[in-house]
Amino acid sequence: HQHGDLKEICEFVADRAVQKAVTELQQDFLPSYQQRITYPVAEVGQESVDLSILEQDALVEALKGFNASVESTIRQSVNSLSTKSSKVNEIATTLATNHAMRSASPKMHLLVRVELKKHYEGYLKRKEKNGRIEA
Repeated sequence: HQHGDLKEICEFVADRAVQKAVTELQQDFLPSYQQRITYPVAEVGQESVDLSILEQDALVEALKGFNASVESTIRQSVNSLSTKSSKVNEIATTLATNHAMRSASPKMHLLVRVELKKHYEGYLKRKEKNGRIEA
């Protein structure tokens, strides 16, 4: 960034946008996603199933919403707080969004993996307790 004040705005806004998007992911996306997935059934003698395909599917879907949320938050904030031209703001928004997504990606992967595994373990416990499959 050539504009020091805009750089500070972008860094602050990007951090807040990621925090907001993570909260949305935890409160909205993951519960909704978990309600509509179907877990593969373990075969006889198999202790567990491979959740990597479900993880990838969840991650792809989560990243779309996460990226849209981060980009929207950054765009609105930069446009509200910056006194620079719309072209400068657009470039700053793009750079800040890209930076936010790169920094948040490992956290997203871990969050999706952990939450999906927790939900699957709960599913198995309910299945074992009730002797049948329940969502």
